[in-house]
Amino acid sequence: MGDAWKEKRGISAAVSGSEIDSLHDEIMSLGASGAKLLGAGGGGFFLVHGESSLRKRLEKLEGKNRLIPLGMDHKGSTIIFEG
Repeated sequence: MGDAWKEKRGISAAVSGSEIDSLHDEIMSLGASGAKLLGAGGGGFFLVHGESSLRKRLEKLEGKNRLIPLGMDHKGSTIIFEG
């Protein structure tokens, strides 16, 4: 993830800015093993990978940032609604 983020930033100066770079650096300093910016147009998010203990440290980040925990589904696609 880290290599992909570095390559993406190298494409154009418009890919990132000081606020995004600072948030990425802070995420990594908290112990993340990787973080990648996804999305576009001001509605993007960082996908962050790390040990489960990282979640508590991320929750303490101040500001307008939200934490949305994700989990793995090993069953694959399933129908959850039939209308």
